[in-house]
Amino acid sequence: MGCGQSSKDRKVVDGDAKEDKKIVEKKEEKPAVAKEAADVEKVEEKKAETKEAKVEVKTDTEPKEKEEVAPVVAEAKTTAPKVLIVYYSMYGHIEKMTESVAKGAKEAGAEVTIKRIPETLSEEVLKKMGAKDKLEEHKEATPDDLAQADAILFGIPTRFGMAAAQVKALLDQTGGLWQKGALMGKLAGVYVSTGTQNGGQETTMWTFLTQFVHHGMIFVPIGYSNEGLQNMNEPKGGSPYGAGCLAGPSGKRPPSALELEIAEHQGKYTAGIATKMLKNKQA
Repeated sequence: MGCGQSSKDRKVVDGDAKEDKKIVEKKEEKPAVAKEAADVEKVEEKKAETKEAKVEVKTDTEPKEKEEVAPVVAEAKTTAPKVLIVYYSMYGHIEKMTESVAKGAKEAGAEVTIKRIPETLSEEVLKKMGAKDKLEEHKEATPDDLAQADAILFGIPTRFGMAAAQVKALLDQTGGLWQKGALMGKLAGVYVSTGTQNGGQETTMWTFLTQFVHHGMIFVPIGYSNEGLQNMNEPKGGSPYGAGCLAGPSGKRPPSALELEIAEHQGKYTAGIATKMLKNKQA
């Protein structure tokens, strides 16, 4: 048979070749399986990263929502007090003082309303007395106006050491408010005008306090909270009870710079106390 392979030998060779092929195929399968496992692992890692990112975003947004709510609550607690200034002025002195009182109250953050007390004298009598024209921009006060305010400042010219009759006439109309207790707990203050230093600066205020007492109002004197009250270098109105000006015997002396300064201080001082009271009520 020479050098040729027998059939038996060929079968052995073929069998060996098949085994070698299987081994190669198995070696090729292992990298494929490893690659598939690596791909699955990467997908899981990406899912985990996405989940963490969502958690981080949610955590970051939570404080912002709380920060946005806080200012709204704070604004609701800071309501400006309503300060009503009611005055009567025949020759313009109290009218001028009223401007300064209102300026001070506004600077303190109050919501200020100015009303003038209705006249009771006829035009004929006023003309004979040389009365000044009324400011039409200041509407006439009514008892209901008093009930809407948190604090009321009365501008009063004196008549023989007491409040002018026009002012008393307005208060005489508040019987209905008294029955309902509508003015109970409201702040009240007074500023005046007199002809001379001893012409009723304090008695005009004293005699008006009975109105506040019967209505259950809280009188707010200014004490010596303004240094101008202790100034002895010039004649001036004003006292620990409230601001004041000196009109002079003929009524021709206008309020001085010092008197207007004290009046402005009274407006600011009273509005400040009204603000504190409102905060305590809302707390």
